Amino acid sequence: MERTARIKSTMTMLEYCKLLLSKISFNDELLKKEYQKGLKYLNPKDQEELKQWLILKGKVVE
Repeated sequence: MERTARIKSTMTMLEYCKLLLSKISFNDELLKKEYQKGLKYLNPKDQEELKQWLILKGKVVE
């Protein structure tokens, strides 16, 4: 019997970074570390989008 609860989806690296950063946003040091790691996997356009997303969330990471 096939499980109907199983949902296959794909997530872009940008979406994954946003998800991860939103879960650790309580710790600024960890947030900065994971932000820097995430930038390595994103193209320049997505890097800028992630930066703007963090600014909108009230987090300044440089």
